[in-house]
Amino acid sequence: MELIAEDIASDPTFALDKARKLIETDQVCIIDGPILTPGVDAVGPYATKMQVPYLTNSCVTDDEALSGWSVWGHPGTLYQRTSTMGHYAYDELGYRKITTLGADYTAGYEYIAGFVKGFTDAGGEIVQQQWFPMDTLDFSSYVINLEDADALATALIVSPIAPFTQFRELGVWDKMDVICATETGLFDEATLLEIGEDVIGVVGETHYHFSSTSPGNKEFVDAYRAKYGVPPPSYAGMSYMSMQIIADAIERAGGDTSFDALTKALSETDLQTIRGRISFSPEHVGSCDSQIGKIVDSMTVEAIAQYHSGVERVGDDLVVAIEKVD
Repeated sequence: MELIAEDIASDPTFALDKARKLIETDQVCIIDGPILTPGVDAVGPYATKMQVPYLTNSCVTDDEALSGWSVWGHPGTLYQRTSTMGHYAYDELGYRKITTLGADYTAGYEYIAGFVKGFTDAGGEIVQQQWFPMDTLDFSSYVINLEDADALATALIVSPIAPFTQFRELGVWDKMDVICATETGLFDEATLLEIGEDVIGVVGETHYHFSSTSPGNKEFVDAYRAKYGVPPPSYAGMSYMSMQIIADAIERAGGDTSFDALTKALSETDLQTIRGRISFSPEHVGSCDSQIGKIVDSMTVEAIAQYHSGVERVGDDLVVAIEKVD
């Protein structure tokens, strides 16, 4: 297998240009990435037209999953991932009222919406929702406006360093707990080293964490640490999982990398990965595991719960099914 890497510079126009180059010039048989939602929207229709399967290392929107594109979202949908944390916040953390803070961006909206659905389905109440522009550096106005609640649930998308430092400095923790609908890089070692004690006690959903006990993960973590000097951050793990899925599909297709053979093999995926077992719904959405983690000190994230989730199409909607794994 030959890997050709391109950088989309977080720009959907670049993403489409790079996809054209990969498909028309390099003649790749499958694309892995990008994770940017507008990038998926740009590449998805084109890859489908050109009959090239496309895996994304991050969650897909419900609209992308229902589009009929040849896009495979092995982490699941944005909505699906955070529904697990909504249930955990009510059932295990005992919260009854929550205020939310999310990025004013597609992923931010759907991450928060999934958390809200999981939490309210369990019996909780959302007392307030606030949204901030992606380029926000000063979160004091949002902190000042916080209404009384048991916890603040966040979906930041951007770097969590500035907001979490400000949450501690501005006394949010004196009023309520702070949790993550999804942790968006907060649990990565480099982030923890920079923030330090400001985030001890934070609980949140994580797509992948290097503490996973799934078969093969320890070997991956050891090899990654030996090569790069640090444990793999979240998206390194998700990318490795993509490669596991792709290699498995090509092997089961007998080396046939035609569109029909690869899409059939992907549809029939039933694979143990470094993050748990993965299969796909008819909409190409991953039925998979996610962890709930807790920052116990300035360098350690402890896995405290695990959920298996998937989606089922009901009419024009995707309904999330969640199961807590013992």
